[in-house]
Amino acid sequence: MSDFTKVENLKLTKEYEKRLKREQRKLSRRCKLAKDSDKKLSDSKNYQKQKKIVAKIHK
Repeated sequence: MSDFTKVENLKLTKEYEKRLKREQRKLSRRCKLAKDSDKKLSDSKNYQKQKKIVAKIHK
């Protein structure tokens, strides 16, 4: 633009939101599976891995 303002690409933002939504659903399922098998969330490796993925997307 002529006044040198930056505009964020909306397509990328929507992609990140879509991916975050999907990964958070996975995290929710991992949480449910861990609780159904009477494990603590700190002991569930799949939950911990998914939690890191979601945190990375949030950055």
